[in-house]
Amino acid sequence: MLLVLLLCGLLGVILVLVVQRHRFNRPLPNANHDRQRRQADFVALPHNHNGVNMDDDAEEEDEVDPICRNYNYLRCRARTCKYRHICDVPGCGGTHPRTRCPFRDT
Repeated sequence: MLLVLLLCGLLGVILVLVVQRHRFNRPLPNANHDRQRRQADFVALPHNHNGVNMDDDAEEEDEVDPICRNYNYLRCRARTCKYRHICDVPGCGGTHPRTRCPFRDT
């Protein structure tokens, strides 16, 4: 019984030493890398879906409302949706959702 207790105690000490060594040998976090990663998560995108940047003095009639994702992938349940209900498959723009588009990749 004493031998079992000694072995358990020895294993416990070894485990504590391994954990302590791992904790102190880790590289320190790079604050600059973390800041860059956080900034990359919040990159501003163009306000229209074509990826074309429009000047601040652009006329309102040139600005395009974004396409409704719910309409294309699920079902739009908004009573008055502020997004366009057209197909978002590139090159299509039909009045059907993406799920019914004849041009989408199968």
